[in-house]
Amino acid sequence: MNRPTMVLAALLAAAPPTLRAAGPAAPRDPIRAFCVDFNWGPGGPNGFAPPGLWADADPGTHVAWYAALGANVIQTFAVSCNGYAWYKGGAIPAQPGLKHDFLPEVVRLGHAKGMKVMGYFCVGANTRWGMEHPDLSYGAPSTYHIPLTDAYLDHLAGSIAEALAKSGMDGFMIDWVWNPSDKARNGRWIPAEQRLFEQLCGRPFPGADQLSPEAKLDYERKAIDRCWARIRAAARKAKPDCVVWLTCNKVADPTVSGSALLREVDWMMDESGAPDALRGVAHMLGPHTRPVLCVVGWGDRHDARRVVADAANAEFGIYGFSKPNPDSLPLPVERYLAGPPESFKGNDRNIAVLARFFNGKPIPQPAAAPRAPWRASSEWGPGYEAGKACDGDEATRWGAAPESRSGWLEIDLGAEREIGRAVVMEIAFPRTEAFAIEARTGDAWKPLVTGTTIAGRRAFDFAPVKARFVRLNITAANEVPTIEEFAALPPGAPLPASMAEEERKQARLPWFDEAKYGLFINWGLYAIPAGEWKGQPVDGIGEWIMNRAKIPVKEYEQLAKQFNPSKFSADEWAQLAVDAGMKYVVYDCKHHDGFAMYHSRVSPYNVHDATPWKRDPFRELQEACAKRGLKFCFYYSQAQDWHEPDGAGNEWDFGADPAKDFDRYLERKALPQVRELLENYGPIGLIWFDTPRLMTPERSKRFVDLVRSIQPATLINSRLGPGGLHDYQSRGDNEIPHLVTPGAWETAATINDTWGFKKGDRAWKTPADICFKLVDIVSKGGNYLLNVGPDAEGFIPQRSQDILREVGAWMKVNGEAVYGAGRTPFGDELGSVLQGPKDRRGQPPFAPRTDWRCTTKPGRLYVHLFTWPGASFELPAAVGRVARATLLADTQRRELGLVVREGRTRIALPEAAPGPLATVICVETVPVAP
Repeated sequence: MNRPTMVLAALLAAAPPTLRAAGPAAPRDPIRAFCVDFNWGPGGPNGFAPPGLWADADPGTHVAWYAALGANVIQTFAVSCNGYAWYKGGAIPAQPGLKHDFLPEVVRLGHAKGMKVMGYFCVGANTRWGMEHPDLSYGAPSTYHIPLTDAYLDHLAGSIAEALAKSGMDGFMIDWVWNPSDKARNGRWIPAEQRLFEQLCGRPFPGADQLSPEAKLDYERKAIDRCWARIRAAARKAKPDCVVWLTCNKVADPTVSGSALLREVDWMMDESGAPDALRGVAHMLGPHTRPVLCVVGWGDRHDARRVVADAANAEFGIYGFSKPNPDSLPLPVERYLAGPPESFKGNDRNIAVLARFFNGKPIPQPAAAPRAPWRASSEWGPGYEAGKACDGDEATRWGAAPESRSGWLEIDLGAEREIGRAVVMEIAFPRTEAFAIEARTGDAWKPLVTGTTIAGRRAFDFAPVKARFVRLNITAANEVPTIEEFAALPPGAPLPASMAEEERKQARLPWFDEAKYGLFINWGLYAIPAGEWKGQPVDGIGEWIMNRAKIPVKEYEQLAKQFNPSKFSADEWAQLAVDAGMKYVVYDCKHHDGFAMYHSRVSPYNVHDATPWKRDPFRELQEACAKRGLKFCFYYSQAQDWHEPDGAGNEWDFGADPAKDFDRYLERKALPQVRELLENYGPIGLIWFDTPRLMTPERSKRFVDLVRSIQPATLINSRLGPGGLHDYQSRGDNEIPHLVTPGAWETAATINDTWGFKKGDRAWKTPADICFKLVDIVSKGGNYLLNVGPDAEGFIPQRSQDILREVGAWMKVNGEAVYGAGRTPFGDELGSVLQGPKDRRGQPPFAPRTDWRCTTKPGRLYVHLFTWPGASFELPAAVGRVARATLLADTQRRELGLVVREGRTRIALPEAAPGPLATVICVETVPVAP
């Protein structure tokens, strides 16, 4: 048993004995409940809010908001789906950067206003626990993924006991009380769940493919019954009058239908907002169980007005929830009360209804709706009608019928109008494969724009036409067509705010999309110890030695007095990037140790003022890069700073992060240093932020606003922090996705094992390996940022230089297949997904193929051969008519022989590869007319 589990078990054992077996009597007051849902936000590793999002939420402003809404029950969080707690000092880790002791404070303030306060536990999903126990979980997908094993129930019961003891909450909601979904199992049961089956059913597990539906149902009912018994016992033991509240979107599901869970739970909430659905299962509920309806939360899929206006529904408690805005709350309640509900959109419309209902105010009747000026080929169902893509609300969407792989969305402008611009917003992954924006002339539709992928927010300009009827016609898709917004506008019309920012982002990206290959330089004081401290090797990567060895600040500062790199040459570094075929350079201006590797006026702890060297290498590198046409960029650790008392990360000198004044650190050091780097060193291509501990959306925005105010064209990576304000995605260190990945992204990688110089690290990657990774990444849509770690003398290790120059020689011949190249049009050559345990990122096992890759440019395919196929190579699918094929390594570009059979093209090749690294075939194609 690990320590957190032992602590939780001890808490549970120490809880007071049970006083009564039955649940508490239902309170006389009606249930008027609401939840600002901290599970929502820009996705973490499984689609839930990442740890630390909303961690600066203020209990006082939250309780005041609930009180103004008229709620008498606050449903907030004990533990989010991400696995972190909303209280401090427990065995369950608190949300990173939790500013206030949130749950206990909400309880205290809520009770002072006469409100009940409920926490929350997600039974079937817990990202942190799932990732820490890969043998007991199906990774961490955003679905039910945790089998209800003894170990997990011990953890859950201990979590409940701890939260009740520490917060004083009146009760808690339990959500996702399900076994792992079939989607999570993916046809394979992990050994832990097989053992649980045998434990509960008393017979051997027959195998996933031999498991009958009856046996599966028997097991899953027993697992849920046992889980509920543990939850109920833990709650009653810790707080005998605790209210346990179930939320369920499938009350009639056979795994819970007629179960003890439904009979014994204190409150039972149906998420559908349909009173008849809840009445239909009333016979399954216990005599003390209070029924609750969720009427706010899923936008227009709920209709709060219809439910609360029906007096027959007075028997039900009423509940709503809302995604937080950037300030961690919905709109101010006074705004909801100031105008008619119909003046709001989506979820806010339902909150406005609820605010009036909870406060006893009349709800004005809406005006009769005019005939809808839009229609669609088909609709998924309620909540996904055509109008949801034409209402100006990006949170709502149209979806075609479930089995559709094509469909159209039509707008009636009411009269013939001049249009010259169309806006399309599709959920941000590539469903659409072919589409046209069309205007109707008589009975015929004339294409104005044609294309393939949408995948996000797009604006299309075309020659102005006059039209009344306009449609988006998706002729091919790999999933159900789903559009968030579609609008036809006059020529040059302003774009929606989110679209305008997306357009600005797209305008910043072309150089990045063209470059594909960059040099990362991690250099600092950590190059002096080079992986050893006081004569002993220190585990981990070189630049983290201060953290790994817990070196006191005063001792680490002494390294600055030794820093005098006599071999440093900015010209040699920049020339190495050129020789390697790289197009941009990212230099480490301040790593987590807090030492500025440039001449900072903000802090004297910098390479110019604190060392005998007295030079500014960043200034010299700027000049060297400018002479060679290299894009100049910098790395900056905005959150972790082990030198500063209020910076994140140093808990051996300065105590735990939550007790620090992190905003003071940002204002006094991080933001001013980013400002001087932007103001004093010329154009900056991108800023590579890192490890966003304690960062919140508001803090991220302060950095973004600063960057945009000084150098609006500078790119910002995703490691800045939550809020979704980045220009491109930084993958995990050395992480390469298995498949083609949409959007702008980059993999930063090491040339050996460590980033900063470590003298014992000789695990060099080969030039062939680097060449493959570069092409593999570009074929999937990304950039490759390859790191070197100069030593304390300022010299880049010779092995690093030799590897880079060998790949650079290959790039001189084959660079046209890399720079500005697009994703593969195929995909099977990348590999295939396997059945088996998920990896630490929650991904299924994958069997990569490494024989070849393909990159693209208009009218050209570049086939990179890493394993020589012999006398010929066959393209795996029809790609249009192949006009000619040549080898890039052939200086005379002689045409290769072509044989076409049944639409497939086979290309004749020499007997042997012309060089030691990849050979590239340039295939020139001509589209075939339909």
